[in-house]
Amino acid sequence: MTTRNIQHPKYVFGILQTPSEDQQISRPTSAISSNSNSTGNRKKPLALPTPLHTVSHRPQTPGKSSTSYTPYTTTSTVSNENSSSAIVAIVEGRGQARGEVGISSLDLKQSILTLSQFSDSNTYEKTMAKLYHLNPLEILLPNTLCESVNNKLFIQLNINFPSIPKISVQRHYYNESKGLYYIKHLCASEYTNIELQISTK
Repeated sequence: MTTRNIQHPKYVFGILQTPSEDQQISRPTSAISSNSNSTGNRKKPLALPTPLHTVSHRPQTPGKSSTSYTPYTTTSTVSNENSSSAIVAIVEGRGQARGEVGISSLDLKQSILTLSQFSDSNTYEKTMAKLYHLNPLEILLPNTLCESVNNKLFIQLNINFPSIPKISVQRHYYNESKGLYYIKHLCASEYTNIELQISTK
C-alpha cells in the first residue's frame, strides 16, 4: 500500500518566486561553485521555482514490519532542522546522460551555490553520501520523478531521509539553457569562468 503525504515547505525565505522572462536580473556579489568547491559569498540568494507540494511514497508489504534497514548507521544531523540550511535540487540524466545524477545545493546561511554532476549506480550510494554531507533542509525533485512510485532514486531518498520533505516542482524548471543563462548573469564577475566549466558537462 502506498501513502502520499502533502505538506507545506518548512521555510519562508522569500526566494521561492521564479522571475518572469521579462524581469531584469541584477548581478549580486555572490559566488557559484562547481564540483562541490565553494568560491565566495553572495549578498542575494538565487531565485527558486515555486514548489507544487511535498510528496512521500512509503511502500509497505503486508505481514512485514514497516521498519526499513538504512545502510548508513553513523550518527547524522540531517533531521535537525536547526542545523539544516541548504535547499537541494536533484535531477536524473536522460538519454545519453542516463545513469548520471545532478545535484544543486543552495546554502541559505552563506548564500553559496554548489553544483555537482556524477555517475552513480542503481543503488545511488554516491548520491546518498553527497546528501548526508550537504545536510539538506528540503529536497527539490522533478514532478515526473515524484509521481513514479517505483523510481529507485525516490525510494532511496525516502529510506535514507524519511524526515526531510521532498518538494515536487515542474520538470521544465530543470532547463539547461536557462540554468546557464542565470549563472552567467548572477555569478560575480571574478567567477565568470565557471560558465565554461559547467557548459561542457
